[in-house]
Amino acid sequence: MRVLLVYPVAQMSVLDVATGYHAALLRAGHQARVYDLAKRWAYHGLALNPAMPDAQRLRALSKQASETMVIEAMYHDADLVLIVSGLSVHPLALQLLQRAAIPTAVIHTESPYQDSHQAEWSATYPGMMSCTHERISAEQYGWTYLPHAYEPTIHWPHPPEEQLACDVLLLGTGWPERVAFLEQVDWTGIDVRLIGLWHLSPDSPLQRAYTPGIVPNVDVPRLYASANICLNLHRGSTEACSLNPRAYELAACGACQVSDPRPDGTALFGSAVPTCTTPAELGDTLRALLADPRQRRACAAEARARVNGETFDARLTTFMTAWRSGSGSAAAFVT
Repeated sequence: MRVLLVYPVAQMSVLDVATGYHAALLRAGHQARVYDLAKRWAYHGLALNPAMPDAQRLRALSKQASETMVIEAMYHDADLVLIVSGLSVHPLALQLLQRAAIPTAVIHTESPYQDSHQAEWSATYPGMMSCTHERISAEQYGWTYLPHAYEPTIHWPHPPEEQLACDVLLLGTGWPERVAFLEQVDWTGIDVRLIGLWHLSPDSPLQRAYTPGIVPNVDVPRLYASANICLNLHRGSTEACSLNPRAYELAACGACQVSDPRPDGTALFGSAVPTCTTPAELGDTLRALLADPRQRRACAAEARARVNGETFDARLTTFMTAWRSGSGSAAAFVT
């Protein structure tokens, strides 16, 4: 199959989703050509008036970067246009793809937080195949459920590195609820590292632990391997039950992880991933695990065994099965 794979504008975790599916497509024998939305945004941004209001600028960038998608699809005779994280793609691109009768699918990445916007965006191309990593969102909107996954060529156990060593590591974005939770933890005697994009107040007790910056996905396993425990606190939501990418990646890397409770996490990992609901409980759990290396190793080994096979290759198989069924076949998209 000839696939035009649309990479997202964002260069963080959603990009890892795109590159994961890209690698899986190639391993499965498909032809995958990249439509790099981020590079097109940067290119068109050079020509725009810098004094243009932000909202107007974003709309212009989205339109100019997206409108040639149909040309690329036709030029390369694509059997499928697969968009990862569609909200930065201008709806005009979907309208043009539909007019050209080019089968199109999207893998939504912002569920459940922006489901209403994602549903409105998808409706621009009636019948387009929509997928999401969040099970509740999939059930509510009738989208194909594609849980997150790990990339087997990247996420595997690495040797620890002394210069990266720490007791506890959290690699990710500093969502306000995540910051508020961690600021209440008693970190006395615990060497904790926080890496990512965080907005901390100058007097935050987390300042001493924070290193700003985005870590490329290929370098993540080295950090995981060098921490005694890795934290995985999901973005706050009362409507989410599925796991984030970090849950799968940590397990595949053989890391001992501690998380907040998620129904799908309990179903997949059982007791192999201890969960905490309060800052005090988290502090107690971390101290108990730090004092028990054998338990840490047992949890890591069990989690790795349970996540075996939860790869992008498996998710691509699920996608292709849905695609080739009545709702996912190319014929269903031609109107």
